[in-house]
Amino acid sequence: MPCGMRNWAMARKAPDLPKKFRFGPYTFTIRVVEAPGKERSDEGKALNDGWTDCSRGVVYIDQTLPAYTRALVLHHECGHAIAHVFGRTGPEDEEKQEEHNINVFSTGYIMLEQENPALMDYFDYYLRNKR
Repeated sequence: MPCGMRNWAMARKAPDLPKKFRFGPYTFTIRVVEAPGKERSDEGKALNDGWTDCSRGVVYIDQTLPAYTRALVLHHECGHAIAHVFGRTGPEDEEKQEEHNINVFSTGYIMLEQENPALMDYFDYYLRNKR
């Protein structure tokens, strides 16, 4: 990326976390909450920074996370949405299973990008500029 582009990207206003994203025929709502994980440590801290309830189409993100980490966790949770929409199972053969998984996620992330410009702007701001 040319130097001027990077400086422009870093100087722009941080985008808000989108309230939802579409994936194929599904819409997932994004909720920033106090404790998204079901499991707790001995200190009462949630063990999960994010959690996706695919059956309800809701992604929960821990509100205490810094913006960069929140973007990473949301990106991870989008992967769970992709797996849910395309199905978690594939061929039993290990080599074919890997190819199946790569096909699912490469297609899935392209669909996510094409259908959600605000989400991609959010990822671009927080993930591309973190160095």
